[in-house]
Amino acid sequence: MMGLALSIAHDGIAKDLEGEDTLESRVAIEAFLREVETRAFRIAVMNVRDRDEALDIVQDCMIRLDQVLAQDAMRALEQALPMLPPRQREAFTLRNFEGLDVAQTAVAMNCTEGSVKTHYSRAVHRLRELLREHGEEHWYEEDKRAAD
Repeated sequence: MMGLALSIAHDGIAKDLEGEDTLESRVAIEAFLREVETRAFRIAVMNVRDRDEALDIVQDCMIRLDQVLAQDAMRALEQALPMLPPRQREAFTLRNFEGLDVAQTAVAMNCTEGSVKTHYSRAVHRLRELLREHGEEHWYEEDKRAAD
């Protein structure tokens, strides 16, 4: 499920002023986590007196934090999906949850492939707007730059 929430993020959105604030927040959070991870490691070493075990403890905590963030994003997606028009929601669900390609989705929806592409694109754009508070639009921009 985490992949689905992230796939929305990776479908892209143009940067705007509000998005810049979100990117700055994300950078600040990442810097904070790096600082916390270092301090957490030192504290863990002092408590367990074993560097390898301390590293395992800190890594487990960071993984749990990623899981919480992914769950939060998935909850936001689940709340946003019902806000889509039915055909957009259907195209998005079939493509992402069911893993159908455009042709298979067109058959399932009893429409043309062009209609599927239109419904899906509109769904993704609307979901981006609804999920903007999570900063997903910048994950896509970072991946897009890396792919270029």
